[in-house]
Amino acid sequence: MFQVLHKAVTHRDMNALSLSSNIVRRGAVYYIRVRVPSDLLDYYAPKKEITYSLKTKDPREAKRKGNLERVKIDQQFAEARRNGQATTAAQGQTTTAATSAESSLLLSPLEIERLSLLYLHHALADDEASRVVPKSPETIERERQQAQEREDLIRELSEKQGITYTPPSTSPVIRPVGLTAEETDAKRAYAERFIHDAPFFIAKGETYPAHHLLDAFIEREHLRIAKESPAYYQLALAIMRTESKAQEAILKRLSGEWIETPLVTVPILPITLNSADDNRMPPDSPHNDNPLFSAVWERYLAERKPAPKTAQDFGASVRRFMEINGDLPVQSIMARHVRMFKDTLLKCPSRVPKELQGLPILKVIKRLESRKAEEPYPKTLSPKTINDKALTAIKAVLSHAVDNGFIETNPAHQIRAVDSAQHDTDNAGPSRIPYDMGDIRMILCSPLFHRAEGAPSSGIMKRLTPEERRDYQHLVLLGIFTGARLEEIGQLDVDDIREEDGITYIFIHADTATGRRIKNKTSRRKVPVHPFLLNTGFLPGGGSGARHEDDRQGGGGGGKLFPTLTSKTDTLTAPFSKWWRRYTISIGVYTPQKTFHSFRHTFKRTMRDAGIDGKLTDALQGHAGTSIADSYGRDAEGMGYSMSVLFRALCEGLEKGGLEKVVRENLASFTSSSSHGKK
Repeated sequence: MFQVLHKAVTHRDMNALSLSSNIVRRGAVYYIRVRVPSDLLDYYAPKKEITYSLKTKDPREAKRKGNLERVKIDQQFAEARRNGQATTAAQGQTTTAATSAESSLLLSPLEIERLSLLYLHHALADDEASRVVPKSPETIERERQQAQEREDLIRELSEKQGITYTPPSTSPVIRPVGLTAEETDAKRAYAERFIHDAPFFIAKGETYPAHHLLDAFIEREHLRIAKESPAYYQLALAIMRTESKAQEAILKRLSGEWIETPLVTVPILPITLNSADDNRMPPDSPHNDNPLFSAVWERYLAERKPAPKTAQDFGASVRRFMEINGDLPVQSIMARHVRMFKDTLLKCPSRVPKELQGLPILKVIKRLESRKAEEPYPKTLSPKTINDKALTAIKAVLSHAVDNGFIETNPAHQIRAVDSAQHDTDNAGPSRIPYDMGDIRMILCSPLFHRAEGAPSSGIMKRLTPEERRDYQHLVLLGIFTGARLEEIGQLDVDDIREEDGITYIFIHADTATGRRIKNKTSRRKVPVHPFLLNTGFLPGGGSGARHEDDRQGGGGGGKLFPTLTSKTDTLTAPFSKWWRRYTISIGVYTPQKTFHSFRHTFKRTMRDAGIDGKLTDALQGHAGTSIADSYGRDAEGMGYSMSVLFRALCEGLEKGGLEKVVRENLASFTSSSSHGKK
């Protein structure tokens, strides 16, 4: 009966305020802000949004008021559509026909639900408020007299029965606020009578007992519903049912069982009327302003043009979402659909057993759960994978729907799979850690860099060609001396080795012509090449090999810096990354927290320990700054520091941090194979 009644919002839940983009803070005061639907822009012109103050600085109160006001605004939109259609229907018709067209417009089920919940909120809120209204002096005096009369009556009865009467030690307490005894009795009598009579009126469709309630509600909410219209009687019947629920709640309150006033939270969906007939289009019906989720995904692909790998990964998540929830109109997608998607993936095996491949995922899970007694449940997708891949994809597509005005809020916002490992304080730790100096020594002394003269190759090294071995050496050394991402290094061209102010540097950038991509804008940067790499011949350059800054528009035929790297995916270094994992396992360096990306962490830690300014390290590694001031003072190419400053910071940091010394000591007797790819 009271499923619509919600528990009060706890302090912890107040963080969920950010879920509603319709509640904004200006200064210290909260405001409601709702975008006018596209089909009502002409009706509300020149307004494009409805904004006004909620008159509160308290986020808890703002959430409560914002939900209430949002329901009212949605009802205004519904009435605006109804009014607009009635006007259209009236054009070129007689007054009688226009009146007929207007009266034929009934309220939708969503409007009935919305207005009923709004009425229930008001009824219980008014009852709650009546209990804290200050009593008049006359009422307080009357209650005091009644208390005295009761005491006199008790004394008189006691004396008649020969019982010694002992007056109370304190005077009766007269509360200055709240309901009087008469008011309590009147409320109880009205509630019992209405609860008893309402079902008989509802069964016969007689609504006149609720007309005075409906009239007051229409006036209070400024509804445009004509009396005696079909919509009026339709809403009156709903108010009869809702008033019965309200009186049941009030009766429980009077009996000592407190029922909370409900927060107004109903699905917020636009109401669209068909101009062709008198029927209202269902909220879950797709149309131009409410496309299917698959159509929004197609729009996302066409407009955002994601990288092929991203499109492939996102596409798999989109198809899985539709497999679980169906291809819903985007305005019908609620947070519960995203939660179901997330909860299903938490049960999804990371590798589907061969005999179950090809089955829908829900059937796969059902089969696996039915076999729990005979065999253990397979390893499932990790929360991190679900958050970083699946939910990120759904959030991105729904965010695109918000950007295009199809929906006003992203129902996937802040929904995440909880990783219990992250909340285990006894075992908490970062997902990636740097290689320490001992790890660096083991790597540089391993067979990749040192092989006894004439000794045959064995194991994982045996499958490498001399060219691959040389490229893999250079990848590792560039990872150590630049702290760059693996893919940034692997996709470099020979032409990216350049020279500026007499300093050789690597230019990390995107190139749409060749499909090269970088992580973000700050990833585009110039990284000085450490002298050790040039002096020992690990890179083409050091004079004639490096392109001068003034000559970078010419040529372009240098080829790839690492020509042996190939991949069947758009991640060029994916095969090397797998090889590196197997190799570090073979030499005893590998842990789940230590991957090639650990070189990037080692570089950061070394520079930090050497006392190098963190902003200089960020510039070398392509990390975004935390202040708006970091975007000031950049040159035409977007670089924030001169090459000489970066070069000096690089050399000083690696020297003071001890990383350069470790490399020199362990590669003192090593000579790189002759450089390839030189111009």
